[in-house]
Amino acid sequence: MDCYGLLDLHNDHAILFVPRLDNLYKIWMTVMTKEESAVHYELEVRYIDEMETTLEQFKGTMYLNDGVNSDSGLKTILPDEKYLKSTTIDREALYEILVESRVIKNDEEILALRWAS
Repeated sequence: MDCYGLLDLHNDHAILFVPRLDNLYKIWMTVMTKEESAVHYELEVRYIDEMETTLEQFKGTMYLNDGVNSDSGLKTILPDEKYLKSTTIDREALYEILVESRVIKNDEEILALRWAS
């Protein structure tokens, strides 16, 4: 199940975009409504088909996590270009920031790594 996230750093606000799943999926997995997802993840949740309208209202530069994971070799999954047509896009800055942040571990992460090894 592909989801997308939008972090509005200027307004300290996050939105999770989730797919609308048919009831048939309930056979194989837990299907939460967007309201249940909002409570579970403690942030605003919208459906993916609402992303285009949301992004049309977005002002400013949008930073995309666009790059290749150095561990898996997989490229990050980005929203379709139709969602990005109405805003300025920076495809480089965020990826480098996230790569660097993976290197730095806090005390809890170090403890978890010690336990796992």
